[in-house]
Amino acid sequence: MRSTKFLTLIFLFGSLGMGQKDIHALEGSKRVDVGGYRLRVLVAGQGTPTVVLESGSGSRIEDNWAKVRPEIAKLTRVFAYDRAGVGESEAGQKPRTAQQIATELHSALRNSGLAPLYILVGHSIGGPYIRVFAHRYPTEVAGMVFVDPTLELRERDPIAWAKVHHSEKYTELENKLAKAELSEGARSWMRIMCAESMRLTDEIVQKAPRELRDKWARMMEMEILGFLEEPSLDGLRQMPQAPREEEIESGIATLQQARAAWPLPDVPVVLLAASKPREFKSNNAEELALEKARVQARLDAFKEWLKKIPGAQFIVTEKSGHHIPNEEPELVIDAVRQIIKRAKK
Repeated sequence: MRSTKFLTLIFLFGSLGMGQKDIHALEGSKRVDVGGYRLRVLVAGQGTPTVVLESGSGSRIEDNWAKVRPEIAKLTRVFAYDRAGVGESEAGQKPRTAQQIATELHSALRNSGLAPLYILVGHSIGGPYIRVFAHRYPTEVAGMVFVDPTLELRERDPIAWAKVHHSEKYTELENKLAKAELSEGARSWMRIMCAESMRLTDEIVQKAPRELRDKWARMMEMEILGFLEEPSLDGLRQMPQAPREEEIESGIATLQQARAAWPLPDVPVVLLAASKPREFKSNNAEELALEKARVQARLDAFKEWLKKIPGAQFIVTEKSGHHIPNEEPELVIDAVRQIIKRAKK
């Protein structure tokens, strides 16, 4: 089991898809060569543009899109796939960055006989992946739907920021990392995610009611340091290979690539954001209030990012957590339907 603190870190940045395990393979899928190795793909429906579904980390076709894909197939052609190393797809070229994944996706679409235009739908870490794809192949994209996407790094250099603003905390972080039995890629990921968490702590505390600021700061500081304790580190070590290579070993490079992936093509964009707080066993009022503040901080970050995309639609749901495609699939389907209509005008 992954530790609670490890899951908290994942939640803050909207990363892991955390797909299900015991689902039988879908009929009609096939394997497509993308340059010396094959990916499992599934194509259904008829019409254009083709809707391309990009999953959260480690998730198979069945995990993310079981409720979404059949309904989109009634509207137009839909393409879903397992990324390299996931499900029934063969292991791919490393490092597993957004640039590499965009290259493989482009080859998979072409070798499946699916010409542009594409509507890109990305959940979680799939958000940065479709951003990089759209930046590389702008004339092939008809629209984009971001489904509670992973946030890019807010600071250009989070570590430099942390060293200036929280030098003692950062030194303690480095001391703990030096003793941790992690790969260098995992250390880099933890280093930057903890530095980003320090920045997020400052942002939340500054906006908190005055009487809660000190307590919230202590609570979040203890959480950040807890990311580098057992069994939180064990959660990193126990991650399956594919999500570990994508999220941890190549995650920082992916977020940097996504940050640089501007401009996006001038196409319709919808961002669906989850605002349902996580549930806690205790009913501690201060803990629940802090959780709501965290959720609001993510929503504010989305709003700030969307300022770069004139005309983008922002839809917030209070009924879903991070897994909107499974909890409220109709939101994804409706967003795709809107873009299809606009693309055909």
